[in-house]
Amino acid sequence: MRFTKLLAALAGTCLLAMNLSGSVAQAATSPTCFGKSPTITGTTGNDVINGTSHADVIIGKDGADIIHGNGGDDLICGSDGVDTLYGDAGNDKLSGDNHQDILYGGGGADVINGGGQYYADVAGGDTVSYALSSTGVNVNLVTGQGGPVGQAQDTITGVMTIIGSPYNDTLSASADAHGNKIVGGAGADTITGNDGLDMGDDLNGGSGNDTINAKDGFDDVTGGPGSDVLNGGGDSTGFGDTIHYEDAAGPVNVNLATGQATGEGTDTISGFSRVVGSTFDDVITGDANPNSIQAEDGSDTVYGGGGDDELLGDGYACGATLSTPTCSDGGDTIRGNAGNDTIYDGTNYPYGTPGPDVDTLFGGSGSDTVTATLGDDTLNVRDGVSGNDSADGGDGTDACSADSGDSVINCP
Repeated sequence: MRFTKLLAALAGTCLLAMNLSGSVAQAATSPTCFGKSPTITGTTGNDVINGTSHADVIIGKDGADIIHGNGGDDLICGSDGVDTLYGDAGNDKLSGDNHQDILYGGGGADVINGGGQYYADVAGGDTVSYALSSTGVNVNLVTGQGGPVGQAQDTITGVMTIIGSPYNDTLSASADAHGNKIVGGAGADTITGNDGLDMGDDLNGGSGNDTINAKDGFDDVTGGPGSDVLNGGGDSTGFGDTIHYEDAAGPVNVNLATGQATGEGTDTISGFSRVVGSTFDDVITGDANPNSIQAEDGSDTVYGGGGDDELLGDGYACGATLSTPTCSDGGDTIRGNAGNDTIYDGTNYPYGTPGPDVDTLFGGSGSDTVTATLGDDTLNVRDGVSGNDSADGGDGTDACSADSGDSVINCP
């Protein structure tokens, strides 16, 4: 009897558990987009979804989806996956949700929410793009407004990257400490950075005669083809602001002292302490402040100026890999001039060292550290002061010139 009652009690418990499970399943809510149930739902794969001419509610679900709202005032949510969302015509609402998404509002006054992926988390974070606009745009991440000049404006939140139109744009970063990425595209663009103190802003004018003011933070600025006016903001402590020419189609001549750079047009430059050259034969000159100059590929000539400089020859663009740990890009001539300089004939490659180029490295006055790697290099740290410099020839048959008491190794 007791055993029978126990079995009955256990059976009732199991039945109760099944009922509770069923109740939970019934209570589970279906996914919504801006509070609305979907009229079109994607799969867990990579979908291409086209809405109708009416007001659709579209949810992409998982996968890297491409979603077009087409006509109507649409609600579009990407959900998981790296999605590309197009509102197209109408006053649409777009939400990238998770991961790194690209959102195109299209015509109308759209609501655009990227989802808030930070630039530090993924390359560029969530992106609002006006690359398809038929006229120039104003986009300001501080006010959260953007759109074609003189037309209905979009409301923008949760994005870290702006892509401008092919025309004359005015693009402004937010004050987010993670920093923003802004790409102007074609046209004469005006781009303004902000207080990206943790990461700094990455500002690229694209083609055209652009004006870029990076303002506060440790920023990266690329003018692109055209005669640009570029201001890094003058943050010379720590990392400082960097002007980039690695994408240039030919050699460049960059002079921080005169504030001019030629090769992609004639740029007017100020407020930079760091330079990255092109993959061709560049001439790069520092100023009286501490500079960091990375010449990249090519047979480059680098002058340090008057500060305590870090001057590097070969760059990462040389293309070292695990299977080819060294590469050759042409011999560089580097002169530290005044200041306590650190001169190296190549950067620290992730997989190895630069190739056997024949480099000529001069320390100049001050307490300098000059280091070569492969190749038959010439190192000169002679400044008339005993014991304040060091030279390391590395591999190869090197020629070293130094004062009495200077540290000299790996030189015959």
